[in-house]
Amino acid sequence: MAVKLFSTLAAASMLYATASALAVPVTDVPSGHWAAASVKTVTDRAIIDAPNGKFDGNRKVSRVELANVLARFAQSLEKSGWSPASASATKVKQPKDSKWATDDVTRYELAVVLDRVARNAVQGLPKPTGKIFGESVALPPTALNKIPKGSPAAASLTYLLKNKMLWGESPLLKPGDGTVSSKEATLAIAMTIAGLTDRLTDEPQNKPDLGDAPNHKHDK
Repeated sequence: MAVKLFSTLAAASMLYATASALAVPVTDVPSGHWAAASVKTVTDRAIIDAPNGKFDGNRKVSRVELANVLARFAQSLEKSGWSPASASATKVKQPKDSKWATDDVTRYELAVVLDRVARNAVQGLPKPTGKIFGESVALPPTALNKIPKGSPAAASLTYLLKNKMLWGESPLLKPGDGTVSSKEATLAIAMTIAGLTDRLTDEPQNKPDLGDAPNHKHDK
């Protein structure tokens, strides 16, 4: 357990250090843009990058990019500091021609969704205590060999897998680096929130004395 926790924390530290270097002022998003507030939030927190100040919001999100973003997103939520739902999270005007149900996700859309999700999630997540609870038997374990060989997102995928924020049916584990549909992005984000909730809370299904998992080890 100690070795596993150490390796997980080491991976998290590496990802956080990388993310910190990504935060740069964005210069290609107009102040009145429908996603401007959310773009500023996620770039200021180094969740989504903006190389040389260019956010390139209409670009489609790839599986590799989403994996890296969600790893940083989870770490940002765990560190807390997010404020509850605000104007940027509740009053976003999306383009009229947006086909959110079927189209691939753009960086603008991802920024807005993560901003909304974070500001709602923090209202239910406990404040960080430094304690990591036992793994829930309700969330399926996924072997690390599920990670596509040579994936540029290997470190992020490893972090998400070890913390049960990524399961076997996740679209992020598909080979190649295709774009991500709204359905796939929704599933990946939901897995991240579920795994993070399990990591930070002492849920009933964690406890072997309830009879769910007689051999399951639970941290005291």
